[in-house]
Amino acid sequence: MKDFAWSWSALSTYETCPKKYYHLYVLKDFRDADSSYAADGKFIHDALYKRVLKDKPLPLQLRHYEKVASKFANTTGEKHGEMKLAITRDFQPCDYYADDCHVRVVIDLAIVKGDNAIVVDWKTGKVKDEPTQNALNAAVLSRWMPEITKFNTLYVWLKSSNITSHQYTPQSFTDVWGRLLPRVARIEEAKKTTTFAAKPSKLCGWCPVSSCPHYISRSTE
Repeated sequence: MKDFAWSWSALSTYETCPKKYYHLYVLKDFRDADSSYAADGKFIHDALYKRVLKDKPLPLQLRHYEKVASKFANTTGEKHGEMKLAITRDFQPCDYYADDCHVRVVIDLAIVKGDNAIVVDWKTGKVKDEPTQNALNAAVLSRWMPEITKFNTLYVWLKSSNITSHQYTPQSFTDVWGRLLPRVARIEEAKKTTTFAAKPSKLCGWCPVSSCPHYISRSTE
C-alpha cells in the first residue's frame, strides 16, 4: 500500500483551497491546464538548466538572463539540475516514485563544494521572499547528502535580477520540519474524513474545477 506523499505544490494547493486539492490530488478528475504563464516558466527553467549545466547559449528571447545565468555557470563546484528527490516518513532517501515515498521535491539547481551546498530556485514572478519552499528543498537534500554542513538557499528573481538568501545547518532543519509537518497533518486528517471545503478567493478564475459552485469561467468573462 502506498504511503501518503506530498510536495510543496500539493501543500500550497491545499492551503489555497482544499476542494481544489481534493479534485487535483485525490479524485484526479481535473488537472491544472498549462497556462501561457506556466508554459513560459517551464521554457525558462529548461533554458537555464541547459545554460548553467550544459553550457548551451540561452535562446535569443532570454538573452537578458545571461548575466545571472553566467554567474551560476561560472560558480565552481559539483552541479546538479532539476533534481528529483524524495524521502520516507522516517527521513530516509527513496526513489521518487517509491511506495513508501512521503515527501517529494524538485531542486532547480544545487552546487556542492566540500561540505557546502547552494540550493537555487529560479523565480519568474514577483518578489515574495517566503523561505519555506527552498528550506524544504534543502532539508530533503540534506538526507541525500549528509556530509553537507552548510546550506545557502537562494531565490533568484529573474525579472528584477534580485537574489534573496537564507542559511541553514542540518540542525536547523528540525525547526523547518516542525513548522511544515503540522500543516501536512491537516491534509492527512482531511483525507480520513473526506472533508475538503471550497475556499473561494480571487484565484477561482484560474481554477480548473468546473464542478465547484465558485468556479469562474474565464472564457465567458
